[in-house]
Amino acid sequence: MSSHVMPNQPEERGVIICVDDESMILTSLREQLRQLTDMGFSIEVSTDGEDALELLKDLIDEKEEVPLFISDQIMPGLKGNEVLCEVHRLSPHTKTILLTGQADLEAVQSAVNQANLYRYMSKPWEQADLLLTTRAAVESYLSEQQIRQQRKLLEQTNEVFKCFVPEPFLRRIASNGLSSIQVGYNELTDLTVLFSDIRGFTTIAESMPPAELLTMLNSYFTALSAPIHQHHGFIDKFIGDAIMAIFEGPQHALNAINAAMAMQKALTQWNSQASTPLKSGIGLHSGTAVIGTVGTQSRMDSTVLGDSVNLAARLEGLTKDHGHPIIVSESTLQLAKAAGHHTWQAEPLGTTTVKGRNEPVNYCKIF
Repeated sequence: MSSHVMPNQPEERGVIICVDDESMILTSLREQLRQLTDMGFSIEVSTDGEDALELLKDLIDEKEEVPLFISDQIMPGLKGNEVLCEVHRLSPHTKTILLTGQADLEAVQSAVNQANLYRYMSKPWEQADLLLTTRAAVESYLSEQQIRQQRKLLEQTNEVFKCFVPEPFLRRIASNGLSSIQVGYNELTDLTVLFSDIRGFTTIAESMPPAELLTMLNSYFTALSAPIHQHHGFIDKFIGDAIMAIFEGPQHALNAINAAMAMQKALTQWNSQASTPLKSGIGLHSGTAVIGTVGTQSRMDSTVLGDSVNLAARLEGLTKDHGHPIIVSESTLQLAKAAGHHTWQAEPLGTTTVKGRNEPVNYCKIF
């Protein structure tokens, strides 16, 4: 028993459209472009410019690649340059070639300016020149297509990367691209650190299935992150049930306090629809800190380090003792008041110290 083996068929790579009002010209074009057919491109022909454009629209709707569109210039109805201008509007990346029986400089110039004309060729053409030109046009299209795909992949990678590393960090540590990120990068900057934590989270976690707990946390984080972004801050990291956010710029202290107030409003709204209502505490402190990267070359993380971070975390912890959701340091309060108009009020609560820091810090509640 014998079996018939079919020859390998070239992979389908796209459609080349040829339009000319003379059927003999189209037959000749199809025959002379056989080499492109062998490369996996199919050839579609039309004797009418409008019909050819309808074909192009159908192919676009079907997500077919159209690397090359060849058109005669002198035809009834739409002229070649008019057809190619429309081709460029519908499919900007498609390469276009204009065939001219007599050199019409105005038409050629129109196609160059409005249709991104790849080349024009005079009739009759040399077969070798036609093959060389069309093959070069197709290869140019494929090369540009590959670049577009790589750029799209890079953009997608960057968008995913931003979910793990905040964009303000990326602007610093990857100013020359992701490959330029090095462990140990550091930069001193003035900022306000915001810490937010859920009250009684351990007890809540013990009474809730892990999957349900994770769903609740993600919903909570989404609701409370929005005010941070709206007030020009960014999330440095989520630490268990806590949020650590950073505010920079001329009004970083004012923006941070306004964000904290908005976070409490967002939490009230979130609680109105939650099966397990939550309470949170927020601590803020302003000062100088180091923004940079820590870890190893194979596993690193972006971070903010410094006394300002430790003090903000300490103030957040004091919200439990005072029973008030927002506590800020005196330095943050004064910076915020100097930065501009505000509608909140402040009331002194006392002083506190942080391990490793000798100087006590005055703090107050915001309401």
